[in-house]
Amino acid sequence: MVFVLMPQLYINFKNQSSEAISLSLILLWIVGDIFSMISAQAKGISYTVIYIAWYHIVLGGLFAIQILYYRALNKSYSSETVPLLWDTIEEQEQLQILYSNEKIFLAVSISSIICTFFIIEIPYIADIIGWISTFIFIGSRIPQIYLNYQRKSTEGLSIYSFI
Repeated sequence: MVFVLMPQLYINFKNQSSEAISLSLILLWIVGDIFSMISAQAKGISYTVIYIAWYHIVLGGLFAIQILYYRALNKSYSSETVPLLWDTIEEQEQLQILYSNEKIFLAVSISSIICTFFIIEIPYIADIIGWISTFIFIGSRIPQIYLNYQRKSTEGLSIYSFI
């Protein structure tokens, strides 16, 4: 689990492209890790779990940066963020559309962390946060499956990152 993203990071680097991986998948993993860390901390679970969650948050952030870097470098955007009339939209608007998911992600993450610290003293809240984390991790695969379906390919994906 500790090295789950390393094979995909390497393949992206080797191919100088991140088109095979869904940015939404990675952002959902980060949110899931944030909730997992908060739940573990609130329940007093081993610090190892908390440290691994922090490690995954940082690694996921670096992975998201790599994805955005290669997409900007190649000036090609994955079909998960490209509207049907992409070529008719000005470049400024294209960038706004591309980064709208990231803004929503940051707003939800920060607000949920702040809210959690205020309500974490209620015993069952930590359990609810843990279950939210579980559902986020389960649902995070949907954007990747959809991207694979749209591309009709899994080329560029590391099987080892998903095993």
